[in-house]
Amino acid sequence: MESGKKYSQTVVDSFHISNASFDIESTGKEESKPAQVFVEVENGNYLIATLSKAAKIYQVPLDLNFQKGDRISFRTVGPGSVYLTGAQCSLCFKLN
Repeated sequence: MESGKKYSQTVVDSFHISNASFDIESTGKEESKPAQVFVEVENGNYLIATLSKAAKIYQVPLDLNFQKGDRISFRTVGPGSVYLTGAQCSLCFKLN
């Protein structure tokens, strides 16, 4: 996710987010400032991760689940790009 952009969707297939990772090469000269990751769900806005090159916090483990029909938005505040990783829950259940 690029800083300052908002990414919104209505969830089609349930999914799980397990990690937020900081692209430390994308911070430029603002490397002392942290990047904060927010999720908005059902009109609530939640800080889910604070990543920092200066503090050497490059990854944050997460355990977030989103269900079909949820209206969600993600955004970052601060320098750099952030990557979210996880899996579709329908795939997880098929493997079990």
